[in-house]
Amino acid sequence: MPLDNNDISLIREAIKEEVSSVVDDKLDVIKNRIDAVKADTRVLRDDVEGIATKIGNFDQEQTAHLARMDRHEGWIQKLAGKLGLKLEV
Repeated sequence: MPLDNNDISLIREAIKEEVSSVVDDKLDVIKNRIDAVKADTRVLRDDVEGIATKIGNFDQEQTAHLARMDRHEGWIQKLAGKLGLKLEV
């Protein structure tokens, strides 16, 4: 029994609905993966920013420590000079 135009239309519509459903499901999976990647990227960005802040703070602390050590060395040199001690470096 040959198919008439109505049968063909029904088959086309059924195929279109099935394909649409599969595509929608796949798109949902892709969207979920993209959302997960975005979340991971935000976490990584925040971690990198935190590390950069810590490095900046560490550099400032090192500069302050070096300045303090230079002051202490100057005081020690003055004391040694007044006490008549020779300091070796």
